[in-house]
Amino acid sequence: MSESNETIIHINWEGYFLYKNLKNLKDKLNGQAGLYQVYGTYPPHNNQSLLYIGKSENLFHRLEDHTWLSGIDWKKQISDSDNIQIYFGFLKMKPKPKNYPELICKSESLLIFSHKPILNQQEKNHKMEFGPPENPIRIFNWGNYKFLMPEVSTLRWAGQHWDVEEFNYIGETLLS
Repeated sequence: MSESNETIIHINWEGYFLYKNLKNLKDKLNGQAGLYQVYGTYPPHNNQSLLYIGKSENLFHRLEDHTWLSGIDWKKQISDSDNIQIYFGFLKMKPKPKNYPELICKSESLLIFSHKPILNQQEKNHKMEFGPPENPIRIFNWGNYKFLMPEVSTLRWAGQHWDVEEFNYIGETLLS
């Protein structure tokens, strides 16, 4: 595989910021496109579990409108709701590519699929279509990425290369 076919995405993560203080970030986040991760205590999971990964063209409005964050019901599900932590991720690519919104969408999908946040339902339980295996996507997480893996790739998480029945193993397997 040629490196020129691989899409490399660098995401710089900033945070954490407490959800209850989100209004203090309005000037910085209003109109900003990017990704976000949300952490909190969700029984029976551990403290500071990865609850959600999302994306938005306007991070401030998206988080402000999130029904499970701004509604009443989420407080019943998440213990210690005053300590919900949010991390913001921004794609670092110069020059900014024309397909920037598409790259944010693919980044969100791959991050959800590979990390399986508790409250993400749409993409964590099935394989996403990331395009042909000849055009893999690789994400490098930088900065304060908390519990995310530093690197994820469709070569690993989309499973396209491991679903081949005639795959030849080198050596013996324990089950043969």
